[in-house]
Amino acid sequence: MKKRKRLRGIIIFISTIVVLGIVFFILNVVRSRFSNPFEDYSYYENISYNEADYPVCRDINELEPETKRLCEKFLKACEKEGLPVMIIETYRSQERQDYLYSQGRTREGSQVTWTKKSYHTSRKAFDIAKNEAGNMFGDEEFFRRCAEIGESIGLEAGYFWKEYQDKGHFES
Repeated sequence: MKKRKRLRGIIIFISTIVVLGIVFFILNVVRSRFSNPFEDYSYYENISYNEADYPVCRDINELEPETKRLCEKFLKACEKEGLPVMIIETYRSQERQDYLYSQGRTREGSQVTWTKKSYHTSRKAFDIAKNEAGNMFGDEEFFRRCAEIGESIGLEAGYFWKEYQDKGHFES
């Protein structure tokens, strides 16, 4: 009788552990399926790479002419509204894009991009941040207002994307 009770207790304990494991697994799958891996947008804080091998380009002169024109117009409009915008990336080589894509997938780190075919590689995209130490990516109102300005001058703002919001991304 005692052995049966003890065996029953062990079976209940193991069953509870298995059920909890399954529940946590399902919750993790659901969370990852319906959440945006880039929603905290600490993009450049999460990148881990040797910049000498995959340098960041912040030069708007590296953008294709129409995107450069729209970028300049965007920067002027933001300045006029008192928004402290800084360009944090423009052109991106395909090698750099592939390297960024591998982060959080085939190598360590958080995922920082959702595609291998970025507009950055065709010189038609740029990324911004708020030029304020300690608050480069956290000011939701700043990014919303920048996105509205960008859209009003003919840029597509990643801020308004439904599937993978990319707050500081603009493309033409």
